[in-house]
Amino acid sequence: AIGGIVSSVIAYTQLTKQNEQVTYLYQELKNTQNVINEEHQIDVFSRYFLPNYYSGKKENLEEFLSDGDAKYTVPKEGTLQSVILEQLTYEPETKEYQPTYVLSVKEGDKARSIRLSFTAKKSDSAKYGFVVTTEPKEADYIK
Repeated sequence: AIGGIVSSVIAYTQLTKQNEQVTYLYQELKNTQNVINEEHQIDVFSRYFLPNYYSGKKENLEEFLSDGDAKYTVPKEGTLQSVILEQLTYEPETKEYQPTYVLSVKEGDKARSIRLSFTAKKSDSAKYGFVVTTEPKEADYIK
């Protein structure tokens, strides 16, 4: 009888662990499917946003920025020569996407390779379906 009780407790513990693992994997699968389903929409939104960001005109950014910290975003000056999506991540708690782009931007006579990342969130009231929620961060692409 004692052996039966011990084996029942062990089986219950293993079943609980497996249930937690299945729940975790299911959530990860949902997040991955979400990124796959939204990747092209985020990319299209970003490709509209980026030329406006490099226009140097603040009024061009109004339709792209959220009412939070992003509304203080200062546009840059330059001409985009290439735009390549490098990475897209999703934060399920905040439901925000973080695209990272590698850009070639012509500034005067010189072209620079820039890695630019920002955070965007889906918004039904936004003209393009998303809004930028953080100030874009630039870094040199070539180390």
